[in-house]
Order: sequence, then C-alpha cells, then structure tokens
Amino acid sequence: MSDFLGNLTSFWKTKGVATATHKATKVEIETWERRYNIVLPDDLRQYVTRVNGVQGGENLEFDHEGISFLPLSAMCLEVEWTETGGRPGMFVFADYLVRCNWWCAALDSSPHEHTRIFFGGGLKGNSLLANSLAEFFDLYRNHHMRLHGQ
Repeated sequence: MSDFLGNLTSFWKTKGVATATHKATKVEIETWERRYNIVLPDDLRQYVTRVNGVQGGENLEFDHEGISFLPLSAMCLEVEWTETGGRPGMFVFADYLVRCNWWCAALDSSPHEHTRIFFGGGLKGNSLLANSLAEFFDLYRNHHMRLHGQ
C-alpha cells in the first residue's frame, strides 16, 4: 500500500490545512468498534491513528474546499447524521459545507483491508465512489469534481 496518508498530509500542508491534534488510540478504536459492532478496515484504522481528520473536524471545521474530515469520535451512522434516514452500515467520515453532501465508509463486523467509500446526500447519493481510502484521497487531491459525483 502506498503512503496515501503521507501524500494527504503533504497536500494539506500546501493548502494550510492541519490534521487533528488528537489521533485515535487503540482503546478509543476498540470502544468505537464495540459501540457499533463493526471492525475498522486496515486503511481506515491507519487513517484515524495517523491523521484522524482535520483540526476541529468534530466541530465541522473544514479544509480549503469546505470539506470537514471527521475524527473517529465524530464519525457516526448515516442515519444519525442526516436525521431523515440513511443506509445500513454507512458511517459518515467527511462532510461538505455542513450536510450539503457527505461521504460514507461502508463498515461491517468482518475484517477488511480497504474501506469502500460512498457518496451521500445530493442528487447522486448512494453511489460507490472509491474502493479504498487511497483511491478516495487520490480523487480528493487530483480529480476533485469526481469526488462530488460529477
């Protein structure tokens, strides 16, 4: 697996975006997994222990494009996020302009190497966007319009 997180943090530095000051600990991850009865895929586990969203993401602070990358502590089921419904097993991990659109990680109780990411909200909600976080963050850095379902 390439160092997609190193590429992400380097990209953010060029844009003046800081990562979360608190990285998820093993105990926090285990507690979160038990709460939802899921297992974080390897790439998402690496993400929350090395990056864990943008600084202030739990308060919907955002990057240079208006995207809030949430820390593990703020990630929740899509149905909790939207308050109007959501898809089973979908957890919001990033948001665009305070719930205009969001991105969900498909999580379940089986171990996986990669996290599948789905676009949520808007006209093209529910569509598979990326088969891993590395693919998602490549879209984010290099193909921004596709990230928004266009």
